[in-house]
Formats: sequence, structure tokens, C-alpha cells
Amino acid sequence: MFESVARHSPGFDPPSYHETRVKYLKYHVEMTNLSLDDHKTYWKKFGCTIMTDGWTDKRRRTILNFLVNSPLGTFPIYNIFFS
Repeated sequence: MFESVARHSPGFDPPSYHETRVKYLKYHVEMTNLSLDDHKTYWKKFGCTIMTDGWTDKRRRTILNFLVNSPLGTFPIYNIFFS
């Protein structure tokens, strides 16, 4: 993907593996935590619904997801993988 961008934009320097794994991951984790804080404030004020979703992957392992739903949206809280 970056190669096709570079063909149209000479001088384009794609992010390094380190930037992607450290800098950008850290930024997105922080943004997710801020969003979660907003959701938690809303949940305390207006309430929420706890939901669960389970499914089986290609290797027939069960995956159980716990989610919290409110008018702000659905937020994944916890996953359990059974082998």
C-alpha cells in the first residue's frame, strides 16, 4: 500500500515498524482510554446494558466477548478465549 502512495507522492517516507508499534499504538491506546472514560461517565449518569457475544473460530475454539451498550455506542470490555 505504501509503495503505491510513494509512486504518486515522491519523497513519501512510510512509518517505520518501530513508529507503528510504539508511537502510533501508544497514541491510539490513549485515545481509546479517553473515549472509554467518556463512556463510563455517561454510563454512571444514564445507565447501560451489559451484553455477551460468543462464537467459535476456524479451529473450533470458543471466544466469549463482553460488551457494554448505551446510546453512545457499544464498547468491548473483556474477551475470554477457551481452547
